[in-house]
Amino acid sequence: MTDRGKFRWMGPLVDRLSLRAKLVINIAFLVLILMVGTLALLSRAQLRVLSREVDEKIGSTSQLLAIQLQTPIVTGSRNEITSLAREVEKTSDVVFVAVVDSSNALLTTTIFGYHDQVLETDEFLLAMQSGRPQTVEITGSDGSRILTRIAPVVRFDAIEGAALVGFSRERVLEEVTSLRRTVMSLGAAGLLVGILMAGFLARGVIGPVERLKDAAVRVGAGEFGETVEVETEDEIGALAETFNAMSLELKKREEEIRRSERLSAIGTTASVIAHEMKTPLTSVQTYVDMLMYRYEDPEFRGKFTKTIEDQITRLGKLVDDLLDYSRDTRLHLTDLDLNLHLHQAVNFFGDVLLGHMVIAQEDYSARSLVRADPDKMEQVFFNLIKNGIEAQNEGGAIAIMTLEDDGNVVAMVADIGEGVPGDVKKSVFEPFFTTKAKGTGLGLAITRKIVEAHEGEIELYTPLETIPSGWKEHVRNTLGDHWPDTARGSCFAVKLPCCIENEV
Repeated sequence: MTDRGKFRWMGPLVDRLSLRAKLVINIAFLVLILMVGTLALLSRAQLRVLSREVDEKIGSTSQLLAIQLQTPIVTGSRNEITSLAREVEKTSDVVFVAVVDSSNALLTTTIFGYHDQVLETDEFLLAMQSGRPQTVEITGSDGSRILTRIAPVVRFDAIEGAALVGFSRERVLEEVTSLRRTVMSLGAAGLLVGILMAGFLARGVIGPVERLKDAAVRVGAGEFGETVEVETEDEIGALAETFNAMSLELKKREEEIRRSERLSAIGTTASVIAHEMKTPLTSVQTYVDMLMYRYEDPEFRGKFTKTIEDQITRLGKLVDDLLDYSRDTRLHLTDLDLNLHLHQAVNFFGDVLLGHMVIAQEDYSARSLVRADPDKMEQVFFNLIKNGIEAQNEGGAIAIMTLEDDGNVVAMVADIGEGVPGDVKKSVFEPFFTTKAKGTGLGLAITRKIVEAHEGEIELYTPLETIPSGWKEHVRNTLGDHWPDTARGSCFAVKLPCCIENEV
């Protein structure tokens, strides 16, 4: 039977009980059942013993008195009859003694009133007719129950009278009650001992299980190699050893995976860097090889100089991007107006926008400030605007805007280019991933790193139709007639927490 089955009367409380509490309740419940059962069995057994004892005592006492009364009743010696009755009354538990003759006339009694009740019973009539002793229960003046033995006085087969001896039934009940109190006291002590035993058992059994649970939680949180002390050689100890072996194996596997990932990352990085450096170095090497033969050619020297400058610039940018991505993002935070910095970034790309014939539409609705590093956020916006310009052909448009949403300032840069395919979208923020012929693949990776350092989020929505409904209308209104009719375009959204107390 399950715990719920045992304690159905406790309802849903059982579901919230700890294993320790359930164990204590089970043992207490078992002790309680044993105590009640023992009490019932002992009470019944004692009642039978005491009843038999009383019956034997009543029978022997009354029968002896009946034998002793044979001669006094016949001779009419009332003094002797009274003396014998008084002597029997001194016996423990005897309440009264009465003697009647064959006509039911009272010869003597130690207490008046009791024998009248006996004479009115069928048991008395049967005893006087058969000459065999009978027992009847009567009620005393105080409400007590009295067992009365009717012992006929028989002499030469003639019934000369009867001896009535009343015994207290209360003593039997008092002894049974006393026994019950004793058993209940022992049961209460047993219940207390059971609870203590349950607590001790819980400490020895549940304690290690709880430690295993806590260790499992830590392992689940990534703390591989966590172990627990093996204190016993039973099933709990075997479980602890198995858990320790599993945890250590997970730690070993984690280290192997990390080592493999590091080697893979190093290999990927080295491959990308080698590829990025090979092209400019090849160009430089080609012109260097030709230098000695064509140095006197002015046209060659011009191409040589420009090529060297372009490739050195390209190599310098690669090195700068690598340094930006690898170093810690140290922030110098201040209360920042993203609207201002976005507008400055748009102005910076003024000539580029004209050169690509791309229109920039701006709409800054946010009024709250954010806590951010100005230089780092400028780098983010430069990367996003540059990406938006390069993502479309001449005659395109980009939308640069801000809005507020659920305690955040959202800065968005949208373009109407071809968009990003689904398989490419998953990788745009990964380092060294690029679809451009001359890109390093670090721009968006650096952008995400800066945003996350500000405890913000950056998301790419492509095509524009996938922008969340609360923001899409804002983008649509900003682009105006430039909103594409087909599923195309992309939008980068940067979300940073507001400084609630400050507004633009």
